[in-house]
This record gives sequence, C-alpha cells and structure tokens, in this order.
Amino acid sequence: MISDFPGSSGKRPVSGRSKRALDKLLGSLVKLWTQHKVRGFKTRHAMGRLINEYLGSPDRRQKHGAYTMRSAAERLNMSVSELSRMRWLSYLFSDGVDQLPGDCRDWTSFKEQLPALKAAHGFAPKKPDRPRARTFHRGLLKSARTLRDKIRDVRDGAVKDLGEDLFQELQELAKEIDHFLHKGKVHTSGANGEKSLEVALT
Repeated sequence: MISDFPGSSGKRPVSGRSKRALDKLLGSLVKLWTQHKVRGFKTRHAMGRLINEYLGSPDRRQKHGAYTMRSAAERLNMSVSELSRMRWLSYLFSDGVDQLPGDCRDWTSFKEQLPALKAAHGFAPKKPDRPRARTFHRGLLKSARTLRDKIRDVRDGAVKDLGEDLFQELQELAKEIDHFLHKGKVHTSGANGEKSLEVALT
C-alpha cells in the first residue's frame, strides 16, 4: 500500500498549487525511484498514487497537470508518458497491485495491455490527433538518431561503464523496440512518392 512509502499522506488531491507542495511531491518521487532498486509494480503504483493525490484522477485535465508532469519527468529523467502509465496503474487498481490480471507479468506487459484495461474500466480510447502525431513522429525520429549515436559510442569503447541502472533501462528499451517493430501496426505511406511513417500504437 501507499503508506509503505515516504511522502504519502493518504489524503485526497489538494486544491492549492504552491511551489513548496510541488517540490515536496518531486522529492518524494525521486526518493522512491532511487531507493527501490527493484522497480516493480509496487514502486510504480506508489509513485502513481502520489501524483494522483496531488493532481487528481488521470482521466481529467488539470490546470497545473502538464507543468507538474513535465517537472516530474525532468527530475526523474523519464518520459511523461511513463509517469502517466504509473498514474493509470494506481487509478485502475486503487487497492493495490494484487488486483492486476495474471498475464500482467511485468511492466512491459502492463503497458501493452493498458489500453484494454482502460477500456474494461469504461475509458474509451482517444481519437488520434494528426498534427500532434506528426510532431510525435519528428521527436521520435530525433530521439532514435541520438540514441543510436550514443549506443555506437558505447559499442566503440568511448564509454566503459554503463552502470546497472542504465543497463536495465536499455533492456527495457530493447523490449519496447521489439514490440514496436514486430507487434505494433507499422507501415509506410506517402503522397507523390515520398515515404513517411505512420504508426498505430497498441
């Protein structure tokens, strides 16, 4: 339960949005993420609940939600979408991770099943925003090229020690890429002979 972790009051979302309150939230999230080396469902569930206590339920837009999520993502060095999934984990399974279906074996399988889990709880998938999707594609392409170059530096011996945390993250990334390329719906299309990439993420 959330009481096992530091920084949780167990209270309902607060209405005020002071810098001190945000700093406290960010500090608690960082402490959770850095102290628990086995970053399984329990840690992620606790982090999601902390954010939901601060912002409210993840199915509604909050006035300071985007800023809070960006701040947390930057402090933790992870994506906003990853934090968003943690919020949904806590929200859909509020009584704890023991409620998770048996086929949710790890975080990767949970992410794969999240759309179906949300639908099962009555949350319909949002229709894709085409302009936003194009921005996403450009950002993903830039990130992929940057990551490719950094991995080549490691392969060529420019970086000697990856560290356990980075190695684990790269393993998770490899699983995500494999799912993206082989299980997602990926195809090329384009007008006038130009090639573009359209992706329907599952």
